[in-house]
Amino acid sequence: MSINSLELQHIIPSGANYILKQQRSDGAIPEWEGEPINTWNHIESAMGLASAGYFMAAKKAYLWLIEMQLKNGAWLSEYG
Repeated sequence: MSINSLELQHIIPSGANYILKQQRSDGAIPEWEGEPINTWNHIESAMGLASAGYFMAAKKAYLWLIEMQLKNGAWLSEYG
């Protein structure tokens, strides 16, 4: 199955809009509303926002990561 450029013009904004709807005011991005934040999925979502051109929302997500980073440089696998 291949996807043509016209399909991508719909798929990418649709996916980005879903991520934007999930993003909390503090920048965290849960998979679903009210769910804990999985760090790996949060990062993947932030990269998706940046790739789709939503740079300020992505920046907010990355700033949330900075806030959550442990003193040893690591993150927990899940927050909340």
